[in-house]
This record gives sequence, C-alpha cells and structure tokens, in this order.
Amino acid sequence: MNHVEYLSKLVPFGNASFKDIISELQDTPSISIETKCITVVKDHCRKGVGLIILTGNAGHGKTFICREVLFDFLNKDRSDSDHFKDISKLLLGEEISDKGVESGEGKKLVVHKDLSDMSTYQAADLLHKGLSAAKSKATLVCVNEGRLRETINEIKDPDTKKRIRAGLEHCINDGVSSTDSDLTFINMNYQSVTAIRSDGTTLVEQTLKEWLDNDALWLPSGEHGLDNCPIMRNRELLISGTNESKRRRHGIVFLFRLAELFGHSTTIREMIMTLAYIITGGLTFEDVKNRNRGNDKQWQSKYAFHQLIFGEGRTESELELLPLLKKIKCFDPSRCSWRKSDDNYIVGMDRATQKDSDLSFDHLGNKRDAHETMQGGHVEGTGTESGDEEAESIKKAVILLRRRDFFDLWSEDSQEENLLNQERANRLGLLNYSSFERLLNDSENCENEKKELIKALHALQGITPWNHHITTSKLRLLHSAFIKANSDYSPINREIKKGLIEINSEPQAWRANDGSLKKISDTCDWRHNNLYLKIDNKELLLTLERYSYLIKASEGYYAKSFYSSDVERIQNFLSNLSSTADDCEEDTLKIVSLDGVKEYTIDNNQIEYN
Repeated sequence: MNHVEYLSKLVPFGNASFKDIISELQDTPSISIETKCITVVKDHCRKGVGLIILTGNAGHGKTFICREVLFDFLNKDRSDSDHFKDISKLLLGEEISDKGVESGEGKKLVVHKDLSDMSTYQAADLLHKGLSAAKSKATLVCVNEGRLRETINEIKDPDTKKRIRAGLEHCINDGVSSTDSDLTFINMNYQSVTAIRSDGTTLVEQTLKEWLDNDALWLPSGEHGLDNCPIMRNRELLISGTNESKRRRHGIVFLFRLAELFGHSTTIREMIMTLAYIITGGLTFEDVKNRNRGNDKQWQSKYAFHQLIFGEGRTESELELLPLLKKIKCFDPSRCSWRKSDDNYIVGMDRATQKDSDLSFDHLGNKRDAHETMQGGHVEGTGTESGDEEAESIKKAVILLRRRDFFDLWSEDSQEENLLNQERANRLGLLNYSSFERLLNDSENCENEKKELIKALHALQGITPWNHHITTSKLRLLHSAFIKANSDYSPINREIKKGLIEINSEPQAWRANDGSLKKISDTCDWRHNNLYLKIDNKELLLTLERYSYLIKASEGYYAKSFYSSDVERIQNFLSNLSSTADDCEEDTLKIVSLDGVKEYTIDNNQIEYN
C-alpha cells in the first residue's frame, strides 16, 4: 500500500478503513505523533509507581498512548514488525490488565486501556487496587470523564473515593494534574492541536510535515504517470520550502484554531482524518487515472485542498462523520466580500490555456475564448445576449479565487503570522478575533473591553447602548423580573462598579494553584480557548463566538433569535446577579428609561421624584 492509499483510507467517507486510525486494529506501525501527553505518561510509567488516570473523549489517543507506553516500558522498537506484533497482541490480551508486565529494570506496569469495557463495580475495584499498590507498581487507567465519575461513586473505600474525587475536581476546577506523588490525572480534553510546542510547531504542522515533506513516501515526479493530479497539486501547494506554502499551512492551522475558539474540541483522530481528506479528498492514484479517462477534463479543482475544505462536495450525513470539517465549512471566505482582496480578482485578457489546475473548473457554454484572472485562473465567455451564463462563470471564479486567496493572501506583503491571521479573520467578519486572542494572553489591560461588555450587558437587558446618559463606569442590573421584559421604564435593582468586574483567561481562573503543583499545561499540549467574565465570584464563559456577539450587541446589533441560546444564558446570568443584591437602598427606587436614570424616594408608600 503506497502513501496516498494509506492517506485515503483515513478519510471517513466511502470505503474508509477505520483499522488504520484505531490503534487496536492496526496491523503495521502508523504515523507517530509525539505529544506532551505521551512523554509525560511514559515518564510516569517508567518509574513503576503511582496511579495514572488518563481521561479524554474517544479519539484523543488514549489507546495509542497505551501502545506507545508499552513500546517504551518494554524497550521495544515500534519500527520492527515483530516487536509491533508482540505489542499489538499484548494490547489486545488480558495479561497487561491482570498480571501486568515487568521492565528490564524490574519495574512493574499494569494497563487498563478502557474502563468502559467492564462494569462500574469492577472498574471501581481496579481504581482502589491501583491506588493501594501505588508504591509497588504503576497502574495506567484510561477512561472518559463521564464513566470516571460513575466509577468514583461506586468505590467502597472512603479514603480512595475521597482522594480520587478530589483529584478530578482539582484537575477541572484548578487546572491541577496532581496533588500527590502517587496519583496523577492527565485530562486529554484540554489537549489542543494548535498549541505551540517547544519546537515552535503545532500538532497540525507536525502531521503535515510527516505526510508531505518526506520524499521517500512519495513517488518521484513523473513516475506516477498522471497529468494534472489534484493530490500531487495539493502536495505541491503545501510542501514546505517557500513563503507561500508556509502561509497556506498557517492558514490551515488558523482554521483549526478558529474551531477551538468556537468551542470545538478537536481530537487527534479527527485531526488526522481531516488532514488526510484535505490532501487526498479520499482519492487514490488509481481513482485519478479513472477520472482522467472520462469526459470531464477540468475536474481537478474540486479536489484542490481549498475546495475540499470549503466546497460543497459532501452530504450532511457524511459531514456528521467528521464534525471538525463541518465546523470549518462555516468559515467559508467565499461568502464574504472584502474589497481589499476582491479587487485582485479582476477579469483580464482573453486566454484559452490554464496554468494552475486547482484554479480551473467546469466552464459554461461552448465558446473557446476565456478570460484570465490576475491570479492565473480562467473562466470561459459565452457571448450570450443576457450574459447570465458568463456572470455565473465569473461568480464561480470569484468563489474559487477567494478560497485560494484566503490561504495565499496575495495582496499582503507582511510575513508576520499574527497580522496575516487578523487579515483572514477580517475576511470572515470576525473583527474581534485579535482582541479576543490578546485578552487570552493578557487580560490585565482590558478597560476598553470591559466598557464594551458593560454596554452589551445593558443592551441584553433592554437598555439601549446608544443612551449617553447610561454610563459605562458601572453595570446596572434590572430587577430580575424585568431583565427579559424590554420595558421602556424598568427598575434598577443593583449597580456594580466597573472595577469589581474581571475578565479572566483560564490560567487566571486557575490562579488558586500556588505554582508548586503540576499543572494541566505540564501534562498536555494545551492552549486556552475561553475567557471568563467574573462578577461577584460568578463566571460567564465567553467563547470567541459569544464574545463577538456581545461586542456587536454593545453597538446596538442584537440578533436575539439567531443567538437565542446565548442570550438566554447571559440573561439568566444577569438575573442571578440581580437577585442576590444586598446593597440596594431600600428608600430609593431607580428607574432606567430612554431619558436616562431617574431616582425616586419611597416614603410612607409614596413615591416622590428627586
């Protein structure tokens, strides 16, 4: 099986072979992606002591880590086929979870690769035994978080139950992976495929490097016997070595990052499947040969990497198999006009040749004359009186060019990645992307952002953000019964000064960790994705999507039906803050209206305007 066939089998559409992406089913060594999780688990297991609980959703790589740990612990070579078969057999057997294995240094390791394979009573007993024997052997347990919580409830020993439950809560609430030397939590739900690692790359970039840059995996140019092969064209566009390919790779990483900022937790398996699809589209060289024999001579652009990412070639049921791709398709740059870039797509001279196969597409009409765009693509003229067909062709050309330009950024001279990503965000209408990323890394200087959020929270209570009488130096909370009423005259139940409002990133929210404990960031490739608006020790989670909506709301753009779930959650947050007011002046009633805030004195059940 050649490299392209291997990649096509990772694509979960059509005749996908899932044994190539699920560790237990693999017959031969596959791609080895080094992550911080793998390194940390190997180090812990090598010591031969402690209970290590590895938690995360399906696809994060828990079983793959178990296999890599066994290679390391038993000093086996993963590239040796006999060693690989031995470890694979061991992984599928019961020995590693029963008696365990012993290293050459006399250390002992027991591995439970999935507690979901047994009852919660059995799993609870295994956790108790693993912690009780932590000083004499290492026990590696893999389990998803929901199953772990169920299992903890079934532990009979009160001390074990208390310690494991407290450890899990510390991990989630305080960002702590371990408080004791004999109990460690490694939560792969915090793993990010776009985290910048010690070598300056991300997991996405490492995978692209291993798949695209290794010439030994690919047939030499011309030997595959294919003309205009979209797979080879994708490799040509993405292989490292030029500033253009570097930009394109960063553009792919940027899309993965946007998915994370919009709340999508990308697993290693999902990253692998998506990148394999971006490169091959699920095709093999044999498929390309068959397509070239057909009548369709300009089909290649449908399989260009930018078209595979944003194009319409997949059904809804297929996209359900790859949620990350479905999420990324929401960021299609062809839906937005951006004058700065669109001016580069002017139709120019007549020409009937084509330079770049990824910028070609099926033409309309039978005319041979074609218009060449400034970037090399061409669309065929029709010469019809109405010009409808030609207009449709130009529209298709612009869609194609916008998608390619999203990665190339032809009009940008800068090589600064942050500036290029801001340009991409602007083209998607995400004008608050840079502000959000800055706050993730430094939320100390956020006075302007706090003012905007105060205006937004006023707007969601029905207090117009255009009312200059309403100051942003304090957050005014309506009586909880009026927050959703949008009345012209509503009573203010509470006022909170701006200085008491905090915008925190996850590391700040986890500041309770005094620094002496091992943190989440020490155990996995982690990159924080969320902000927390903290008021009265109550926190409102802000993803990039919710933050962008609030900034728009501060400018008077509500769109409450489209963001109905977010609006409901934010209003409930405000109602909860308002209902816990303990600083109200009982003899004063404040009413907010279009004319501003008016105070009334309550005396003997009479209301008197001040």
